[in-house]
Amino acid sequence: MAGVGFAVSLMGSGEGRFTQVRAAYRRLVSEAQIDTCPSYPLSAPVALGGFAFDPSTPANPVWEAYPDALLIVPRFFFMSAEHAAWCTINLQVSAGCDSDAVTDDIVCELAALMPVHADPVADRQPAMWVPMNDPFGAWEQQVQDIVQAIQRGAVQKVVLARELHLRAQADFDVDIALRRLAAADRHCTLFALDTGSGCMIGATPERLVRLQGRTVQVDCLAGSTARGDTEHADRRLGEALLHSDKDRREHGLVVRTLREALSSNCLSLQVPDAPRLLRLSEVQHLHTPLQGTLPAGFSILDMVAQLHPTPGVGGVPRPEALDLIREQERLSRGWYAGPIGWIDAHGGEFVVGIRSALVRGSEAWLYAGCGIVKGSDPRSEYEESCLKLRPMLAALSETAS
Repeated sequence: MAGVGFAVSLMGSGEGRFTQVRAAYRRLVSEAQIDTCPSYPLSAPVALGGFAFDPSTPANPVWEAYPDALLIVPRFFFMSAEHAAWCTINLQVSAGCDSDAVTDDIVCELAALMPVHADPVADRQPAMWVPMNDPFGAWEQQVQDIVQAIQRGAVQKVVLARELHLRAQADFDVDIALRRLAAADRHCTLFALDTGSGCMIGATPERLVRLQGRTVQVDCLAGSTARGDTEHADRRLGEALLHSDKDRREHGLVVRTLREALSSNCLSLQVPDAPRLLRLSEVQHLHTPLQGTLPAGFSILDMVAQLHPTPGVGGVPRPEALDLIREQERLSRGWYAGPIGWIDAHGGEFVVGIRSALVRGSEAWLYAGCGIVKGSDPRSEYEESCLKLRPMLAALSETAS
């Protein structure tokens, strides 16, 4: 999917942002004149965008172009699936507009988007200055404070995030970064959200929720380790992860919490007996997919509101974990770890905006988080966060690794 330009912006703010956007989208659908071909696999209009992780945190100027909730119906929407492709044109018209002039403008704009010959593609980012790393000492203290809270029984799990700020000698090339991310991991969902003053990019391995008809799918992703240098070493690390008491407990919290959330709405729910391994380029995770059947009347945004933030990016219990995140983290997450995706009139899909970065000209802010549970070691968690930062660092490095 790719959207270009703005036809309609749907915005929301505060804790009610999901409800506000859902209501605005339903009004839009009820008033729109829709004309699509019979083979079109979606139900127009399609809106793309995302939501902030936590609207109650203080505003961060870095994320000023990304409000609490923003879904865009693009002027031009391109989609390919199963050896076919479509272009949908969306625009607002008034009773007094000149239809011939509007049509001419659309044809000219569309032609400009489709050059006959593509320009040669480079694969070199600008040279990067030494990144300003956050000190390990601060991270160590944060992890220790959270572990103490867990030992007191205040929470069971808290996901702690860190930020890496990069500077380059010229503007980063987002196109190059996206191509590198796409080539690195076929299991990830690639996304880019350009607001004009910055672009959030990422390749996330985690689906938040997909709704197709009445079928709902959710990913449980928690527990991580590195990839091995050889097939034997990789298999050994994966087996160790599958049998790790600490990682299985962390993963179990995610599965249990999401299963309970889905069970309250689903008519039926399928839950595998044990997690499996999801192997990515730099890291492997414990992964459990859930699938259920919802009664009629549920919107994809209803499910996003119920599930976000999952224990994989927030914690357990959710309110207490969020309080500790607000207290301990020395950053504003913005849209990092927030829901990113699309909706149409019958469903949609949202992923968790992790393994992501905000790119603004010659600066980039990279994010990674780790689940802190009883027995978590600050050094091990820090090293895990470094593994999670590697794909984005490689995408923004001067030459491909």
